[in-house]
Amino acid sequence: MGHKQIVLIFNVILLVFFLFVFLLPVGVLGWDWTLGYWSRQWYWLVILTFLIGLSWLLFYFKFRFHDYIAREDWKGLLGHLEKRQKTGKRLNSTEVRLWVIAGFLSREVQKVIELDQLLRLKQPSLWLREGLLFTLPLWLRHEDDELEKRLKYLLQERRKVRHWRWAQWCLALRISLGERTSEAKALLEPLLEKRTLVGLLSAFLLSRQGHASSRIDEIRRRWAKVGTERLASQWKKNKEEIVFTLFLDGVFENCLQWLQQSNATGGESFDGR
Repeated sequence: MGHKQIVLIFNVILLVFFLFVFLLPVGVLGWDWTLGYWSRQWYWLVILTFLIGLSWLLFYFKFRFHDYIAREDWKGLLGHLEKRQKTGKRLNSTEVRLWVIAGFLSREVQKVIELDQLLRLKQPSLWLREGLLFTLPLWLRHEDDELEKRLKYLLQERRKVRHWRWAQWCLALRISLGERTSEAKALLEPLLEKRTLVGLLSAFLLSRQGHASSRIDEIRRRWAKVGTERLASQWKKNKEEIVFTLFLDGVFENCLQWLQQSNATGGESFDGR
């Protein structure tokens, strides 16, 4: 069932409820009393009508994005978001994440770059909060110096940045690609948390760089006990919340292979941060 059908059914239910309340006294007290009563209580009808209209508007606009997503119309979604922005409406975090996803899936990376520049000027706090997303074009275009500069700035402002631990992990990855493994190690070791995905990938990256420690081994054993299916499910949930990790599937697959080399068995609880 599409979202437009849901909107229609929702409004039919509200209309039926409205008629039920309006006609309820008729069977007992008759039309004359009912009409006289509602003529004196007319403001309740206005309030109810207002609530129905407001609910319809909220419901419609809430699911408008979902209609584009359900149809996988990424260019349509991107166009809709651009139109909202051009009419002077301030974007929120959800809209920014949708813009970035739609931009990449419709191969309109330039639109993501334009949003980066736009928010930096007009909504700097939102730009900073979602700053990790705007590093993606820098990765793709191999703008290594600018990428490292941007990630370092995000870490300086970490209290204002969503998922700053992932920004720190990305900076470590970028630095390690330049064979500056000692600097990368200094960034990754504080992220070695037992129950978080960023902690797991930090342990994996350190291991790939040739570092060994009891801490890395402990994290590896604990996550190996989770099992591949549960871990893949948690990664999927993580991608829904932390859009940036959509682009780390290759790293995650390599990490799974690393875990599968462990002989540990059993179950373990975990946290998707």
